[in-house]
Amino acid sequence: MAVATMQAQSEKRSDYPLRVAGFDEMALSVMLLQKGQVITVTGKASYWQGYQLAVSSIA
Repeated sequence: MAVATMQAQSEKRSDYPLRVAGFDEMALSVMLLQKGQVITVTGKASYWQGYQLAVSSIA
C-alpha cells in the first residue's frame, strides 16, 4: 500500500487536498508520481479525516 496527498481540481469546486491510496500494483504507480505532474485518477471515494480515494486506475 502507498499513500500520497495531492491537490485535486474540479470544474465544480475550488481545489482541495485529496489523499490517494494505491494497493498492489497501483501502489507502485502512486509511488512513482512526481510533484507537479497532472494525472487522472479513478477509484472509490470516501471521507475519513479528509477526502480520500482508493485507486483503481491512474492515467
